[in-house]
Amino acid sequence: MNSLETTNLSEWNRFTELWNTDVVRVFESLEGAEICLQAVREDRLTTQLANEIKLSKARLETASKIIDEISSVFAAIPQLPEQQEQGDRFQKELEKLENQIRLVSNELEDLITSSIINSPKEAKLFLNKTIEPIPTGAPLISSLESQLRRDLWFNRDGIAVFSKIAKSNPQNYIEHYISTSGDVTMLPWDAAEKIINNFGFNTVKLQLILAAHAMKQEEPWSGSFTLAGEDVIKNLGWNNRKDISLSQKLSELAGCAFALDCLLVKVEWKEGQVSRGRTQVTVQTSRMWNISISATGQKSLLTEKIENLEKVELQVQPGLWTKGFLNRGGAKAKEALYQFGYLAQSVLKIDPYHNELALRLALHLTVESRIHTSGEYRVKTLLESALVGYHTKLEHALQDRYKARDLVDQWNEALKTLMKLGWTIEFDQNYPESLKPDSKVRKPKGYVNVLLESKLTIRPPEPIPELLERKKNGKLSNRRQPKPQLSATQTIPISGEQVREARKSKGWSQVKLAGTLGVSQQLISHIESGRREPTPEVETNLKRVLKL
Repeated sequence: MNSLETTNLSEWNRFTELWNTDVVRVFESLEGAEICLQAVREDRLTTQLANEIKLSKARLETASKIIDEISSVFAAIPQLPEQQEQGDRFQKELEKLENQIRLVSNELEDLITSSIINSPKEAKLFLNKTIEPIPTGAPLISSLESQLRRDLWFNRDGIAVFSKIAKSNPQNYIEHYISTSGDVTMLPWDAAEKIINNFGFNTVKLQLILAAHAMKQEEPWSGSFTLAGEDVIKNLGWNNRKDISLSQKLSELAGCAFALDCLLVKVEWKEGQVSRGRTQVTVQTSRMWNISISATGQKSLLTEKIENLEKVELQVQPGLWTKGFLNRGGAKAKEALYQFGYLAQSVLKIDPYHNELALRLALHLTVESRIHTSGEYRVKTLLESALVGYHTKLEHALQDRYKARDLVDQWNEALKTLMKLGWTIEFDQNYPESLKPDSKVRKPKGYVNVLLESKLTIRPPEPIPELLERKKNGKLSNRRQPKPQLSATQTIPISGEQVREARKSKGWSQVKLAGTLGVSQQLISHIESGRREPTPEVETNLKRVLKL
């Protein structure tokens, strides 16, 4: 066999390998799209179907890229006479697939732009309240870290990996990888690095918004929801920015959504006491979020790409990790976990360009507060978790008095920012007065080390601490005590006037009471005016919170 034949055989083997692996995914995407179209023809229109149609359109775009890659490899193979017949057959099949993808994509696009399947948008966040529940299971925490700590990604055999091993149990681990959009094929390091470089505060904030919406789904892993781009922009705090246009904001949002769509997760996790039966959760390599991006705007005549965006919609399907860590029914059966905390709206509004450390602390404490309800920390512990390049910066601070002053100033500015946003900060009795924010007292010798060993308590804005404490105490009482019987006095209904007077005596607004109970301000108003009676659950909570 001469060198030409050897090269040809090598190229041919590469082509057939691509064909046997990737074309299967193309057929699966086409099959899913055809199922959606058939459901439309049979008038089986539902919100879920509308969401599936948008996801199918995104999958077909990926399938089209796969066919383009296979066609390029095929075109580069020198055709030998004995391979002519097989080559012609492959060529016809590729052309057939290209045409089929184009036709089905056009049908889906027509449906998406028509009024037939325009699905309702997900309810907006933070309506009449300043907090939202969010999942705080290990996969969400590690994925946030993977975006905030881009420096911790590493190259493992040509694949980009972010690895998180639990300190309490080294057998518990989570890994993140990078894939192409709409697929789970891991990208090589060079390609993955380009996606990783797009991670940052904006993708983290967007993920928290997606997580808050996922909390509202009964079974997040089996459904999806649609978000309007302008609503997300408001949640991100971008609506007040005057330096960029709405089109640029929508473009930035689409870029963040694309980056999140490429993030994969793999989990092996055990939680709970052995004596009570541990819950084991395994999540095979899958996407954190399946995101389909629909954009409308003016199309460039030169590039054929949409420019000057006018509208963006995100079709979001939470990944399989939610089945293991945001599964209410599974948690009751000890087959899964249901872990959540609370996100304060003010966290999303912290500007990283003016106070990066404050935002990093707020993000860390938001997901940590479910586990660390006391809020007590050493300064060193928080800086190690939140400050990028902590050890290098500490070393510089210990050697250079100007660097030392900068580090302490940075810490104190972060604390002042959090306090302005409603966070409660209490300094331990041994916390030096000279190292507190705005102190005029002369700092002691070696004050950096003194600061690191100092302790303080940081709690998120009200009513989050109370909700977390209630949740913690509820779990303990469920484990240790039988359910109490209602006494005759507890069955006496409360009046709207009682609720109003008790609320005012605490100095609370209707908004604060509603936020504490997790209900709307309008409901509190109706209860106080006598227009509505509270449900038994709301009435019980009112009595407890207002001490009625």
